[in-house]
Amino acid sequence: MLGFSFIATFLWAFSGGVIQFNPNILKYLPQTDFHYPAVSNDMRYPTCRMSTLEGHFGNSSALLDYTWLARMPYLSNDRLQFELGTWFHQIPGVEDLQEMVDDFRAKEDPNDEIAVTLKLVSVPDPLTNETTAIILIRGTVNQWDLLANAELWGAAALMQVLRFVIPLGEIWAPIYGELAKWSTGFASRSLERVSYYKLSTKFAKELKQSKMFDHVHVTGHSLGGGLALITGAQAHIQAIGVSAPNALISGAGFDPPIVEEELNKYTFNVVPDRDFPSRVDDIADEFQRIRCTADSKYAFTMECHSLD
Repeated sequence: MLGFSFIATFLWAFSGGVIQFNPNILKYLPQTDFHYPAVSNDMRYPTCRMSTLEGHFGNSSALLDYTWLARMPYLSNDRLQFELGTWFHQIPGVEDLQEMVDDFRAKEDPNDEIAVTLKLVSVPDPLTNETTAIILIRGTVNQWDLLANAELWGAAALMQVLRFVIPLGEIWAPIYGELAKWSTGFASRSLERVSYYKLSTKFAKELKQSKMFDHVHVTGHSLGGGLALITGAQAHIQAIGVSAPNALISGAGFDPPIVEEELNKYTFNVVPDRDFPSRVDDIADEFQRIRCTADSKYAFTMECHSLD
């Protein structure tokens, strides 16, 4: 009964993040008009500017850019280039490279069996002539995505529950990753269909090896953000997740496994207050908590998970 309740709660939490996306509601303010009120005697937000990332775009871009980009995989392909031109109007030459994604999918997944949506954009730097490729991964929109959430992070979430209810649960922390790996091993065959990260990681590695771009980044929201963190750690590229489930516990069960140092070095997660999915699994060193302005009386609300 406890197991059934846990699974039902887990799926409910992620199902709330299923996006009913209306592209016609996109409205932008000039960045000079964007305002996030400061809090007195408060350090937030020291990491709003991604100053540690490689490449001119990384050095000068704000987390707002990555949050916006994480929303773009929900758009239809014919809409993306227009939105890129609107948002990056001060950077000429930002391109939607969907043809490269389609060519890769035709080669690696010709029967379209892996239900992950990838997009690719390139952002040039007019000062250094360097170009950053950014892989965009879509979040949860259908039942296959919910299954992917449950299969990839269900064991880690269960370990967190056990750690909470078992007396002195923290002292067993070193073995939770191995227990999650053992649990995941029983479902290894069913995991193949929802192991979206294998496709995104292979795509990232091919982009790096091609030398077509000076830098490769990856970002996504919700499930897409979790996949971005996995991809970044496995391909050793900078990854920014927005409201993303984490990977410190579950990382040992992925193929190839992810170690803590890789997550600490290559990944960054944006964690809104009262957002349940970004509390799943243990978080790595680099993250930024942000306030949620949704008017809700609940401890956790999917309004804090939404990008709207």
